[in-house]
Amino acid sequence: MCPIRQAALAFMAVVLGVLGSTNPVEAQAVQLAERSKISVVGRGQVPATPNLADVSVGVSTQAQTAKGALAKNSETMTSLHNSLKEKGVEAKDIETTQFYVYPVYSQPSPRQPPGEEFTPRVVGYRVVNMVKVTVRQIDKLGDLLDLVVKSGANEVHGINLRVDNDNELLDRARKLAMADAKRKAELLAKEADVTLGMPWQIIENGTEAPQYWSVPAPTQMSGVSPAPRAPIATGEREVSVTIQISYEIVPSKPR
Repeated sequence: MCPIRQAALAFMAVVLGVLGSTNPVEAQAVQLAERSKISVVGRGQVPATPNLADVSVGVSTQAQTAKGALAKNSETMTSLHNSLKEKGVEAKDIETTQFYVYPVYSQPSPRQPPGEEFTPRVVGYRVVNMVKVTVRQIDKLGDLLDLVVKSGANEVHGINLRVDNDNELLDRARKLAMADAKRKAELLAKEADVTLGMPWQIIENGTEAPQYWSVPAPTQMSGVSPAPRAPIATGEREVSVTIQISYEIVPSKPR
């Protein structure tokens, strides 16, 4: 056989072997990438009103001994827990978040001569016990704050308003995002005088669930009368979802 013909046959064999070994999945990916398409981004937003509140409250006590500070703290915290339960707050909605004991040191006198050495000494012990209280009836939040202060809480670190179970709101936002993307794609296809096909790629770029609303809370120190109950305005936020969709452009039939 002619050497040139042999070389040509060998080259064809190599080409056919490469084509025959192509992964079907890779071949499909290449085919999809070569399709004409319209890519759009849809956004869905749903208003969200908070229906839960997390309140951080606690008791801080001080005594000459750690035992004395613990005893005073335990007594006040027991009263606080009982008051919350009487108000209808379930045990699962009361969670200890901080508990610590630390020494209290003496401070230098303002009249101490400059340059005179001062050695601090332990003058007592402080105990701090903080709990997170989940309030499921926001309309009673003001009354609950008044109750915890009257029950001896002298540490109130603020209120976080949030939405319980935001999955339903996110699903509603997803539907709106899909509809928004389809509307945009149909508009573009019409203006381009092409036929819109099926979506072949859908990507959820991100979701934005409502974050905590932080609200300052009134505080009461020992021996100070509580301030009048302040109304709590819950306000409104949005749950949003962004979705990117690529639609196939249906090839025109030959005329």
